[in-house]
Amino acid sequence: MLLTCKEATQLMSNDMDQRTTLHERNRIRLHLITCSGCRNYRRDLQVLRRACRSMVERTLDGEASGE
Repeated sequence: MLLTCKEATQLMSNDMDQRTTLHERNRIRLHLITCSGCRNYRRDLQVLRRACRSMVERTLDGEASGE
């Protein structure tokens, strides 16, 4: 059974925290083949995750250098 967009976005959010099974990740992939809205959502999640990691790294680098 194919995922709804609501189910897919929830699983994608969970996947960012590595809480999904292989079966769930495969279901997400199948959904993304046909849903451009969810592909955009996934891309946005990835951009936010990279931005947050970058901010944390800069903060930690600043603390390490005594700023």
